[in-house]
Amino acid sequence: MIRKRANDRDFKSYERYKIGETWEDEQHMYWFECKADGPYLRVEIGGCVTHDKSRRIALNEMYDFGEYTYQCLKKYNGSVQMCSVGCIHKGMRYKIGDQWA
Repeated sequence: MIRKRANDRDFKSYERYKIGETWEDEQHMYWFECKADGPYLRVEIGGCVTHDKSRRIALNEMYDFGEYTYQCLKKYNGSVQMCSVGCIHKGMRYKIGDQWA
């Protein structure tokens, strides 16, 4: 699998990946994997990169950061986004719409 660097204007710089290899986009927000698809190769999104850029999480996986719970979600149109799905207040987790006193 050969992937052109997005910011390369001279079209001479490419990155090469083998089947099973992974990489992140240039903003370090998402990660991808090179996969075999019969006789062809394809790029599949693996998931999101955490806000502090310390680790990768898979699609649908959740993690806590600060006072919020986030989930890496694939939207109906195929786009992927890190979404806030809850809050943490005094050590307790709450889903969107929950209330506390």
